[in-house]
Formats: sequence, C-alpha cells, structure tokens
Amino acid sequence: MLICGGAIADCSASCNKALTTVSGVASGFTPVDQPFGVLRHPGQAGGPGMLARITISTGPRVQLAAIDGWNLGTHAATYVTSAYDCSGLLTTAGTMNFLASEAGLLLAASDWATWVFMGEVKRDGPALAGDAAAPGGFVYTSGGYCYLPRLKNPSSLGDMSNASCTLQSAFGTLTSSAARDRADTLYLPLAPATITYSSVPVGEIVGAMLAGGYGQGGDMIVDGQGKQYQLVSQYNTKLALSRV
Repeated sequence: MLICGGAIADCSASCNKALTTVSGVASGFTPVDQPFGVLRHPGQAGGPGMLARITISTGPRVQLAAIDGWNLGTHAATYVTSAYDCSGLLTTAGTMNFLASEAGLLLAASDWATWVFMGEVKRDGPALAGDAAAPGGFVYTSGGYCYLPRLKNPSSLGDMSNASCTLQSAFGTLTSSAARDRADTLYLPLAPATITYSSVPVGEIVGAMLAGGYGQGGDMIVDGQGKQYQLVSQYNTKLALSRV
C-alpha cells in the first residue's frame, strides 16, 4: 500500500505506525491485483512496464518476484521469476526499507544484508530489440541472482521463463578503491549496469549504475549533477539505484 502512495494511517494494526516513515514523491507504482500483491510501474514509453509481486513466505519473510502477464481471473502469472527473500523474519524486531522510483522497486532488510531489486532493461539489446511488447523487468538479489520472467531465446524459437542472466558493468571490473578527479577530490566511480544472457547482450538497466570505491549497503551518494542514488551491496558489487 505504501509503495503505491498510501497513507501510514491506513496501514493495518500489525504496522508499527509510530516508527514508519515515508518520504519523497509518488513512486509511479499502482496495484493490479492488490490481494495477491501484484503492482505495476509504467516503465519506459511504448513498453509494457514492470510487474512485481510481493508475497509473504512461510518463513515468514517478505519476498519479491518479477512477472510478465497477470491473469485477473485465475490470479496467476504467465511468466514469473523465483520469489526471493528481501526481509528478516517478520516475527522479530526490526524494520524494512523500500525504495520505489524510476529505477524500479528495492525491498531490503533493516541491516541492508538482504535485499531484492526489481528493475527494467532498456530496449536496445539484441534480445529485446524491435519488440515493444517484450518484457523488460528483472530481479537482482543480494545473493547475486539475476532473472528475467520472460526472455526471447537468442539461439532458438520461443521464449524462456525465469531466464538466468548476468549483471555486470559496461566498463569491466570497477576498482574497489575510491578514485580521484582532476581536482584531487575522492569519488566513487559509477558505470552503467548491463545484463547479458549466455554472453548475449540483453541491455542496459534503467535508473541504475554499478559503483566502485568504499561505499556500503544503505549509503546514499550524489553524483556530479546532484542526482541521488541508494547503494546496495552484493559481495564486491555495489548497485547504485536512482532515488527519484
């Protein structure tokens, strides 16, 4: 509800309203099938947008999956990724962070150790080119898993479901140290984040960059143009997600 712009006062009794805060502008996400946790973001112009599903596991933990095609009658997805844990145990004390923006949807545990990001791929890679209806949504996790709910098989007929992909920098491995600009000011190098399937380029990620340097998960950074990014960390990889 809060992701789609709802008010804290309208949350259920299980929500600790006194310790819940929401800031920023409207996220752009709207409910598609609210009882089943399905949300949509319009995404890029001319495309189908991003479809996310938020569920609660038997754990119980909050989980996030990317889907493509949702049947309102049967309440089922045509294509769907695995659902990944993005919170701590809901029965224990703690909080959960979320970021809903042009970059997509980030759900993270309070310590930022566990998180899942659902984003969108630009429509300029061989696996998506020339098909305005092709899905662009994907999930990427703190465990390093990257999946698209539906992807055109580049080597044979038909589409693949829950296609396992690789997320990487467009400029190779980023340094783990901060760099210095010509004014000798320290900064974190940022590079476009890209997705490939079996060495075939799929595309560049919308609203996200890969970061070098010493940043930690949960940090906020600002680029030279004043744009704010939220950092999440996956081993030696740091993903910088647009906050607006």
